[in-house]
Amino acid sequence: MASKGKVTSLSDSSSEDDAYEPPFKKQNIQYYNNAEEVKSGKKVNNSGLCERSTVIVSPSKSNAADGGYVFNAASSSQDSDSSDDDPIMPTVHKTLIKPKSAAAPVINHKATAMMAKMGWAKGTGLGKKSQGMTQPIEVSKQRGRRGLGLQIKGLEAEDVDWDSSRETVEVDEEVSWLEIGSTPAPTLPELKNWVIEGTKKLTIDDETSFCSSEVLKQVLQCKSIFDVLEEEELRKARSRSNPFETIRGAFFLNRAAMKMANMDAVFDFMFTDPTNEDGTPFVGPNELLYFADVCAGPGGFSEYVLWRKKWEAKGFGFTLKRSNDFKLEDFHAAPCECFEPHYGVMGIDGDGDVYNPDNIREFQRFVKSQTKEGVHFMMADGGFSVEGQENLQEILSKRLYLCQFLVALSIIRTGGHFVCKLFDLFTPFSAGLVYLMCRSFKQISIHKPNTSRPANSERYIICKWKRPDTQDVETYLFEINRRLDQLNNSKRDQERDIMHIVPLDLMTNHHDFYNYLVESNNNLGQRQVVNLAKIAAFCKDVTLREDRQSELKKQSLDFWKIPDKARTAPSRMSPVEKCKELLSNNSNVLDQNPKMLDISMFREDVKSIYDWRCVVLGLEKENPMQAFFIGLGRNNVFRWDANKCRWMKLVENVELVRDTLIYGELIQELRGEGRSQKRSYALHVIDAVFLGGVDVSKFHLKERYEKIRQFCKALNRASRTDLVTVRAKENFKLEDVDQIFHRLTPRIIKNSGCQERLVFCLEDDDQRAFLPSGLMLYKATKNPWMLALSKSSGRKYWFHVMTRTSVYDCPLDSIANYFECHKSRITWWWKNWLQGTPKESDQLSKDDFISLVHSVSGK
Repeated sequence: MASKGKVTSLSDSSSEDDAYEPPFKKQNIQYYNNAEEVKSGKKVNNSGLCERSTVIVSPSKSNAADGGYVFNAASSSQDSDSSDDDPIMPTVHKTLIKPKSAAAPVINHKATAMMAKMGWAKGTGLGKKSQGMTQPIEVSKQRGRRGLGLQIKGLEAEDVDWDSSRETVEVDEEVSWLEIGSTPAPTLPELKNWVIEGTKKLTIDDETSFCSSEVLKQVLQCKSIFDVLEEEELRKARSRSNPFETIRGAFFLNRAAMKMANMDAVFDFMFTDPTNEDGTPFVGPNELLYFADVCAGPGGFSEYVLWRKKWEAKGFGFTLKRSNDFKLEDFHAAPCECFEPHYGVMGIDGDGDVYNPDNIREFQRFVKSQTKEGVHFMMADGGFSVEGQENLQEILSKRLYLCQFLVALSIIRTGGHFVCKLFDLFTPFSAGLVYLMCRSFKQISIHKPNTSRPANSERYIICKWKRPDTQDVETYLFEINRRLDQLNNSKRDQERDIMHIVPLDLMTNHHDFYNYLVESNNNLGQRQVVNLAKIAAFCKDVTLREDRQSELKKQSLDFWKIPDKARTAPSRMSPVEKCKELLSNNSNVLDQNPKMLDISMFREDVKSIYDWRCVVLGLEKENPMQAFFIGLGRNNVFRWDANKCRWMKLVENVELVRDTLIYGELIQELRGEGRSQKRSYALHVIDAVFLGGVDVSKFHLKERYEKIRQFCKALNRASRTDLVTVRAKENFKLEDVDQIFHRLTPRIIKNSGCQERLVFCLEDDDQRAFLPSGLMLYKATKNPWMLALSKSSGRKYWFHVMTRTSVYDCPLDSIANYFECHKSRITWWWKNWLQGTPKESDQLSKDDFISLVHSVSGK
C-alpha cells in the first residue's frame, strides 16, 4: 500500500469487471469526475467547497499501454513522507480522468487522438521508430554511492528471497562442552618436538583440515561479496536483519558488556559466581573475586563484572595505551575504583603491547603479587581492523590468539576460568592453540552468543577449571611468541612463519577433539552463510524488517538478569544531600563525641570485656582528620568538619566508591627507619555505614570489619603511587589487648633528633608503622544482653540481664548496629605514659588499664 505523498501503480490483479474500490481512502486520495476539476487544480468535497490540491499521477502497471493513471492528491500545505530508503517513482502531470463508476481508469481520448496523429499506435512506444518505453518507469534500485549500473556478483537477482525458517533463534542458547578426561597436560620436552616452521602463508581457501570444503567456500564467497558493499548500506541492513540488534549495550559502556552478560548467563554465571568441580563456591567468604581483562579497551567486559559484583571484585586490565585504552571515566554502571589497568614494563607508564614478551612477564608478576595465587578468571576480547583482508582475519590474528592464551595460563589460578574472542578456526595453528587449551583446562566450549552479530565469524572459547600442571604449556607458548617476535623483526626471515604448534596427525587422531572442532566450524560456518544471505535480502529490499527484535530483547534481558533501562550518567549530588540520603534519620551521629576513659568510667561502663573491641588510634586528641568521610565517586571525597558543621573537600588524593560513608582517620604511615624513612598518607577505616551503596550498618561489628577489609582491598591499586592508601583499621578484642602492647616497637624517627619512639606495626606489612596516640573502645553487644565466659564449659554465651536467660547462639537482638557502636565509643589517650610524664589523678596508665581488664575478666 502506498503511503501518503508517494506514487504507486494499481495492482496487476485489478479487473474491469470488479467493482472499483479506491485503495487509498486513508491517504487523502481523490478521483475526479471530469477534466475541469483537474484543470482547476481543485477538489470538491461533499459540502460543495473546493480545496486547492496538488495532483500527482503515475502510469498504472496494468494499464500502461492505455495510458491509465492513479491520482494522489495531497494538500499543498503538507510535505511528502518520502525518504532515502523509499525513492519516489517519477511523476507525470496529466489531465486524465477516472470516473467513479468505472472499474478501471479511463484515459483521455483527446490525448489519444493527438498521439495517434503523431504516429502512435496502441501497444507501441512513442518516437519515429516506436522506440519509446511502453512499461511504467521502475523504482530506482540505486543504493548508496555505488556507480550506476554496478552489478555485484551474488546480488544480481531482482529479488533475493529470505526464508526465515532457515534461521534458528533461541534465547536459551545450547552449549556444547568438550572434555578429554584426565589426560595430563603435555610436558615441555614433548612440546618442543611439535613446532613446525615454514613459508608464510597468506591464503586460507585450502584450509579444510578442520571443516567442510563447501562450508569454507561459501563463507569466503559471502565475505567477498560484502567487501564490495558500501559500509553505511551494509550497516543498515545488518541492523534491520539481526534479531538481537536492539539490545546493543543496554546501560553499559558498549556492546561488549552485553556479550559478557550474555555468556555469563548462558554458562550458568560461571564467571561472576564461579564454583569448584564439586559445586562449592570457588571464592571464599569475604574474599575478592579477582579477574583480568586483556586486550579489552575500553572495558565493557569489566564494567559488566563490576556492575554484577560491585566492590566484591577486583579487576586488572592489560591493553594498548592511548586510543585503545580503558575508559574508566565512562564506567557509569560500575565502580571503576575497583579496576586497575597495568601496561607491563614500567607499569602505568608502559605501552600495554601484549605481543611484547617482557610485558607479559611483568603483568604476570604484578598480578601474582596482588592476588598471591592468580585471578579467578580472565577475559580477552582482542581484535583489530582487517579492512580489505577479511578472509585473512584468522591468519592475521594468530599471534593475538597465542598471546591471549599465554597470558591466561600465566595468571589464572588452578581451578579458574578463561573466555577469549576468536574468529575463524580453520588453520592448523589455530586448531593447535585450541588443542592446548583442551589439555590445560578440564572442559572447553566454542560458542557464539546471541549478542555476537550472526553474520560475522566471531566466536568465543570458554575454558573451565584450569589444571594444576600447565606450567610447561605456558613456557612453550612463551617460547613460540619469542620466536614469532624474532621472525617479525628479522629482515632475512620475513617470509618464514610458524605453521604448526601441534602435529596435525595428533589432532586428527584425537577423535573427540577433531570431531568437536569440525562440527563447531561447520555449524558456525553454515550459520554465518545463512545470515549473510539474510543481510543480502535486506540490502536488496529496504522494506524488510526483523519483527522479533523487541520481544527477543525483553526475553533476553530477563534471562540474563539485566534490567531494561537506558544508559545514564550517575546523578551528581552534594555531600550534604548524599549524607542525608544515606543516614536517613540518623544524621545526629555526625556530632556525637566519644567519652574520655578514666578508672571510674571503665568500672561503670565495662561490665564484660567480651562485649568490647578496640582499635589503635594514630591521631592526637581533637584532630579534625579523625572524622566521617563520604565518597561521591573517584576523588570526590569529603570530610565532615564537626567544628564548622560542614563537609570539606579532601586535598589528599583519596578515591572512594560512590555512596560510601565511613568513619576513620587520615594519618601518616612510616616506612623504614632513620634518614631513609619515608612518610605517606593512609586513610584508616575504623567503621562504616555504607560501602559503595551497600548498607552495612546493621551487620555485626565483626562482619562489618570483614566487609571493610574486603572493600579496602578492592580499592587499593599498587601501581597508583599518587593515590592515598585506604586500609581497614585492625580490630582487636578487648580481652586480647596484650597483643597490642606487644606490637609496639621502638624506632628512630626521621627529623626527631635521632630519638626512638614507640610505633605500631601494621598487620600485613611490618615495614610500615604509625605513631600511636591511644585506643578507641566500642561495644559490640546491645543492651540488655552481655557476652560472658562459662567457667565450666569454657565457651562464651549471651546473657540477658533482665530475663536472666542464657544462650550459646548469638541472638539477633543482641547485635549492636553501627549507630549504637558509635555512640558507645570510649577513647583512652596514651600521651602521658608514652612520654613517661606523671599521670594525673584519674588517668589510666598502661599497667592500670591491663589490671582493670584482667580484673573484669577474672584473670
